[in-house]
Amino acid sequence: MSLFKTLQNAPATISIFHNKKIPNSTLLYSILDKASAKINADKEKFQVDVMINKMPTYDQFSFIINSCLKDDKSKSFLKNAFPLVSPKQSSGGEKSRITQIPPIQLQGKNWKTFSEGEYAIVYEAFQSLVDDLEAHPEHDPSEIFKAPLLVDWDQSLIAGDESSLEEILAKYK
Repeated sequence: MSLFKTLQNAPATISIFHNKKIPNSTLLYSILDKASAKINADKEKFQVDVMINKMPTYDQFSFIINSCLKDDKSKSFLKNAFPLVSPKQSSGGEKSRITQIPPIQLQGKNWKTFSEGEYAIVYEAFQSLVDDLEAHPEHDPSEIFKAPLLVDWDQSLIAGDESSLEEILAKYK
């Protein structure tokens, strides 16, 4: 069998960036898990990649920005998951260093994007907050990244609620 044929039959991947403490994230994970078992009963059409207390890597974030923002709904999911992509004042009235990154123009709306180095700072800050959460529960990593975010990499679709997840899953039924 050729490599092309092997790749052609490979299942798609749907990632869920998940936080067990967020009810909507738990609900979407449950729906995805049950659908995976049902849809994949005869043949594995997609695999689920569960990313607990993780945020997308820089390459994943870039893919989402460049390929998955097809409508206002998907843009809304991105804004909910990445509060830093839209300008925001901190409670003290001063802009943080991270939010001072100039916005880019994306399909008629201003969006924040990051260079790889800037994203590395954001990524490390998120991970350190997650790692330190037990010792410092007052720290809130959701100011940097807020689950849930589901990404169907093969269809270039994102979801953040039940109806958008059902739209993704309908393509595999």
